Amino acid sequence: MKIIMMGLDNAGKTSIAKNVFENKTFQELKNLSPTQFLETHQYNYRQMINISIFDCGGQVQFLKEYRTDQFRIKVFNKVTIMIWVIDSSDKGKIRKSITEFTKNYIALQEYSPNAKIFILAHKNDKKKVELKEIKKIVNELVEPKIKIHYFSTSIKNNSAKLKVKRILDDLMEEVMGGRLLTLQDLLQKLTDRINGSVSILFNSDEGIEIASHFEKYLSMEKAEFLEYISLKLVEPPFLAPLLKEFKKQGFLQNNRSDFSVYRVGENSICIVNLHKTVSLFTISALDSLARIEKAIEKYKPDILSVLKLD
Repeated sequence: MKIIMMGLDNAGKTSIAKNVFENKTFQELKNLSPTQFLETHQYNYRQMINISIFDCGGQVQFLKEYRTDQFRIKVFNKVTIMIWVIDSSDKGKIRKSITEFTKNYIALQEYSPNAKIFILAHKNDKKKVELKEIKKIVNELVEPKIKIHYFSTSIKNNSAKLKVKRILDDLMEEVMGGRLLTLQDLLQKLTDRINGSVSILFNSDEGIEIASHFEKYLSMEKAEFLEYISLKLVEPPFLAPLLKEFKKQGFLQNNRSDFSVYRVGENSICIVNLHKTVSLFTISALDSLARIEKAIEKYKPDILSVLKLD
């Protein structure tokens, strides 16, 4: 899947990509350098689909060069999604951004007429221009009328990650034939079996959620928290060096914690390494550890099969 991220300079394109695909926080992204021309990055989203991100620097000379014969095909051919990012906090650049969008949309239509188009009114935590105003200007400047999906986003309030992940999930369902739904169904069965409230499958290295199931009737705030949670620091910082020392002294065969359990009041928190790249996080009512482990082992083969890691 090829995604091109475009927009004027300082709109937040690179920050959005790193926030969504690398789990970088707002603080970690505050001092990013401007993208110089074109950068490409490869990601495996939810451990199920490979995505190529074309992060296009937004200086006007770059935007013009993308449309030249030398780069036109490279940038605009075989695109699945175009994400055009507008800095909604910079009112003076809105029209200029939409004018540039129109020029690049023409090139996109030439090589990828079926690409889906999204406009993000970004930095909505300090916005000066409402999304409806941006839509109005697009309708005024863009001819002919085209189908555009609009979202208001911010990294600071986590809405960028939430909205972009929903875009990708909707598209992934079309492409992957229900694999994400299958994973969610397996996690629901597992959660029910261990009398749990939360089960989250995540990438072991970046801590990015792959799929999850949580008890029904959660508030919107709690549901959104679970959708963009980072599990990078899921184990206490002392654990890795401690296990390393135990291995060094011959007490352990390896220094990787494959099954960690923490008891917090009336709950058990389990962190299980299902595969070298995938782990599972669960919260359940205090119960027999053997019962929890047995339930996880029951669903592990099916989970890994869906992820094609068996």
